[in-house]
Amino acid sequence: MSLAFWRFLVPSALLLTLPVFSVTGLSFSDAFFTATSAISVTGLGVVDTGQHFTTSGKVLLMLLMQIGGLGQMTLSAVLLYMFGVRLSLKQQALAQEALGQDRRVNIKGLVKKIIIFALIAEAIGAAS
Repeated sequence: MSLAFWRFLVPSALLLTLPVFSVTGLSFSDAFFTATSAISVTGLGVVDTGQHFTTSGKVLLMLLMQIGGLGQMTLSAVLLYMFGVRLSLKQQALAQEALGQDRRVNIKGLVKKIIIFALIAEAIGAAS
């Protein structure tokens, strides 16, 4: 697991131990397992998510699932795009290799397509 995921996991696990995120409290080890499961999108849990977590806790878990689902590369590209950072040719080549593309990658276009696809798929799932 990369350093970026650890930066999300530890604070998220600490948040899940707070009363505002869980109904009856959660040990750090259980919170860490739950946060790791959410960000790796495995769906495992040590408690009943529907009954144990408050709405805030469920939202936090959903955000962790989004981060894991979209992946670190897409999230990084989104952040770079949002802040207007331009990629060097070397960084573009690394992105091209990481995304398994044979030709030059339009990062902005690819990220937009990924996010739009994810939102549409989630909306269809929520509607049914």
